[in-house]
Amino acid sequence: MRREKRPYRKACLIAIAAIWLNASVWAAEGKAQTAKYVDYVAELNKLGMAGRSENLNAAPFYQKAIELYVEGSQEQKDLARKGWPADFPAREQQLLREWVQSSSQALSQLELGSKKPYCWFQLSSPDGTIMTVLTPDLADYKNLGRAITVRARFSAAEGNIDKALTDVVTCYRCGMHRQMGGPKILVEQLVGIAVRALAVQTAFDILDRTKVNKDLLAALQRQMEGLSTDESYIPDFRSEKFSLLDIIQRIFTDDGKGDGQIDLPSAKRILGEAGLPEGMRRRQMIETTEKVYRYLDGVVQKTPWQWKAEKMDLEQGIAQITGENGLVRLFSPATTRTVEVFTRCRVDTDGLVTTLAVLRYKADKGQFPEKLDELISAGYFKALRSDPFSSRPFVYKRVGEDFVLYSFGRNLKDGVCFTFVGIKVALHIGK
Repeated sequence: MRREKRPYRKACLIAIAAIWLNASVWAAEGKAQTAKYVDYVAELNKLGMAGRSENLNAAPFYQKAIELYVEGSQEQKDLARKGWPADFPAREQQLLREWVQSSSQALSQLELGSKKPYCWFQLSSPDGTIMTVLTPDLADYKNLGRAITVRARFSAAEGNIDKALTDVVTCYRCGMHRQMGGPKILVEQLVGIAVRALAVQTAFDILDRTKVNKDLLAALQRQMEGLSTDESYIPDFRSEKFSLLDIIQRIFTDDGKGDGQIDLPSAKRILGEAGLPEGMRRRQMIETTEKVYRYLDGVVQKTPWQWKAEKMDLEQGIAQITGENGLVRLFSPATTRTVEVFTRCRVDTDGLVTTLAVLRYKADKGQFPEKLDELISAGYFKALRSDPFSSRPFVYKRVGEDFVLYSFGRNLKDGVCFTFVGIKVALHIGK
């Protein structure tokens, strides 16, 4: 998927990096400017654990997996992104096998973690602020997802389809764990979505390159339907909100009644000149922040098609709330793009589930259904998946002895997002 180029993205990243650096320097100087701080890092940890028993937590297994993970060479990691390993020359296949084998112990821990119902990592910050919360493991976590999907492809090519699909489900659950079950840093959620995408793509590859019997098709459909819940496609912006509230409490005085004035020396140490809220009051900043995130909480419950139907302009909506408050606007997440990424995950997962039902139908009846509705009457589906880019079921067409299944895609028009034609799978994103 080609990312849109945003002219302001680089400027925002530079500004945020400058803020992070200044915040670290300020914290190191130990200059307290308010009467009392809320420990928002502790709040995130409390919400993540939610009073659950540590025995239910996948994080210790994932942490052990990360410790045991063996970093592959650049060539090995590049090969892991190329496609079906069995098509590679013998030397390249061997390189990939060596990489996967070197991390076999790590993948065993990944499997154990995936079986736990929840996942929360104990967050830490060198200076106590959310802006500097450490997430050093995310790149390795994604690489573990890539390693287990490479193993799944090798297993499938060798005829061990059951083991391959088990690895696919393990990968998908691991992605969900880094994204759900309490407020998580947005970048962690996006890594979770990326790991889920690896699992779905691998499942499509296995369907493309091997013959999967109808029992395994049904088993995979049941598991993916069980994992595909509405809340698993909704981003959680609480950590971003806490980060902004953390900044506010550190650059405004506290009169003990919820208000205060800006402390310019502290604000400049933390923010530099980026979005400096001169003339603003503490209460005003907090109220604006609360309004923005209430608005975002409502926005993320809707699909892109609903945005269009209701003529919602997210950026304009945030601008109307923030007005001249550049700091709140700067720290508001890129909502449109984030929701599109989460929605793409829903489309891919629901497309996979629908494809599995269509293949089961053919396995039993010897031909593809003429319409998706036949999947319901024949008992392969309880209800058709709705395309979030059109508010209707996915487009399904018989083409000779094959079929095409697709979503409208990001342009909200009748254009291919992904297709499954006969036994040849091709994934695309709508323009």
